[in-house]
Amino acid sequence: HPVFVKDRDHRFVVVNRAFSEAWALPRSAILGHCDADLISPDGARHAYAEDDRVFASAAPISREIPMRLPDGVGGWVLVVKQAVRLADGRDCVVGVSIPVSELKAAQQRAEASERLLSQVLNATPIPVVVKDESLRWVIANDAYLEVLGLAREDAIGRTDAELLDAADAERFADEDRRVLGSEEARAVEEMFRRRDGSEAWRIKTKRALRLDDGRRLIIATGFDITARKEAELELARQRAFLDMVLQSIPVGVIVKDEASRYLLINPEMLRMGGYDPALPWQGLGDSDLFAQSSVQRSAAQDDVLRETLGEAQLEEEYEFATGVR
Repeated sequence: HPVFVKDRDHRFVVVNRAFSEAWALPRSAILGHCDADLISPDGARHAYAEDDRVFASAAPISREIPMRLPDGVGGWVLVVKQAVRLADGRDCVVGVSIPVSELKAAQQRAEASERLLSQVLNATPIPVVVKDESLRWVIANDAYLEVLGLAREDAIGRTDAELLDAADAERFADEDRRVLGSEEARAVEEMFRRRDGSEAWRIKTKRALRLDDGRRLIIATGFDITARKEAELELARQRAFLDMVLQSIPVGVIVKDEASRYLLINPEMLRMGGYDPALPWQGLGDSDLFAQSSVQRSAAQDDVLRETLGEAQLEEEYEFATGVR
């Protein structure tokens, strides 16, 4: 690496060959000269101020600076300076220039990748949070922060115990530890309370992710299914109401699917055939309750109705498998 030594007058007293090659100058054109002889006035003033800080504090300083290499290609170097006292009693600054162009490029790529990841996550309407093995938040997208009413700067680096109520924090921590222990994805449908106090439903998934360096992360997502849940509950209420109505109808009622299996059958129909009204009928068909002659006649009538999507009103005798007519 390029190495140089400057005295208190900012004159170069020692440079190695790598330094000479980096500046594309022979040593004779560098030794005894100061920065003002070699670089721009602004650059020289900055270098002098930096040297003075090193002399004043005796502590090393470092900074990354852009630099054009001898081949004309721009690059980055890390300059490290340290004050030393030579054997003859002179105070000098020893500096080392370490090429860091590849490292800088890798950092820039990583930063660009992180920005892209952040933009993608924040554009995702599904709440997402990422935690480390200490259960501290590493990443949280806008949707997740919005649900909890938190600011990113107040949340990142903290645990659920520091951000949520004790009961939820303890439950989430237990889930996280189980996920880390098994490294299997877990999904659960649960009720939660929104910021306004209203109850809602979500599907929460958690899984562990092992990085190349061995570290493990927990990725948790929550998909709001309140609308679907409310629709399911409403459907269940309507079905219960329909079932109550069917149970009360004083005539026999049967509803069949396309395979002629029973979707509904009310207790009155079972009583008519001499069966227990509580008989489990799910999955049954005509052949389970009626005599064969009645089964064949009913199947023919069903076929006609399916083809025509019409209706039929018939007065006829049916025989149940119990012998009841």
